Amino acid sequence: NNGVLENKVGELYNTGTLTNNDTLNNYDTLNNAGTLNNDSTMNNTGTLNNYDTLNNTGTLTSTGTLNNTSFGTVFVTGGTVDATTIDNNGTFNFTGGTLSVDTFNGDLDNTGGFLSPGNSPGTTTINGNYSQDEFSTLLIEIAGYLAVSEHDVVDVTGDTSLDGTLRLDLLDGFAPVIGDAFFILGSANILGAFDGIYSTTALGEGLRWELDFSNIGGNDFLTAQVSAVPVPAALWLFGSGLGLLGWMRRKPAA
Repeated sequence: NNGVLENKVGELYNTGTLTNNDTLNNYDTLNNAGTLNNDSTMNNTGTLNNYDTLNNTGTLTSTGTLNNTSFGTVFVTGGTVDATTIDNNGTFNFTGGTLSVDTFNGDLDNTGGFLSPGNSPGTTTINGNYSQDEFSTLLIEIAGYLAVSEHDVVDVTGDTSLDGTLRLDLLDGFAPVIGDAFFILGSANILGAFDGIYSTTALGEGLRWELDFSNIGGNDFLTAQVSAVPVPAALWLFGSGLGLLGWMRRKPAA
């Protein structure tokens, strides 16, 4: 497809190879039983069923349901996937690009991409386990004090294994002060810790980010808090000219 391909009413079946280099709009049901390559823009407002292979390196926007069956494989290696609901019963390879999803049903392993919750800001609910490796990033956007409506939150019903990077970006000129705290992650159990914290929007002079783990009612919670830089500041983290960064407190061993 090098033009505009639209499925408005009915079902569209792909049993071979469908490569989208322009725009593919699905308003009803698109069934992929072959290989579907998206290198440009694919919009789904209905149901996209993947039974074989779906490769995304462009922009895939789904306000309906992306259903990856037990026989299916999804590759997110670049670009952007912005979805309302992803039902994953097969293999979901998230090795690059940015994933913004409201609800992800199944386990999600981030092995090189950016997980950016909700819709700036918003919530990602993972009904399963979440893990990210040393090459991965969790991007949290903060525009105010209210969780979900003013800053991002990740809610994991299963276990969470942390590594890699936490990126905390301030939006719309928001400037938190010492003592401000933002709940960013809840999980049945949080294992590990981020290797580092950075932001493209620095805090005020003499301020840094600090992460605190807590356990309430048997569940683990992670909060990002603004604190003063201690003197001597032996634990400062800096990176690539992005300004004053953060420090984290690891979860105590059981």
